[in-house]
Amino acid sequence: MWLNNRRIEKKKSIAKKYSKYVHVGERRALKEFPTIKSFLMKPEIQKELKLSEEEIEYLNKN
Repeated sequence: MWLNNRRIEKKKSIAKKYSKYVHVGERRALKEFPTIKSFLMKPEIQKELKLSEEEIEYLNKN
């Protein structure tokens, strides 16, 4: 169980920041993650959401 949580830890933190910014639930943000990932790649949006280097690396990697 904890292995799975460690694996998707960055995805959850990105979804949490996104959900607070656009006023949707964290669960919905996780569900729609493949869709929102395309515009989360833009540096302006990454800066606005205050994503960490690890989170940006996660987006670029996956």
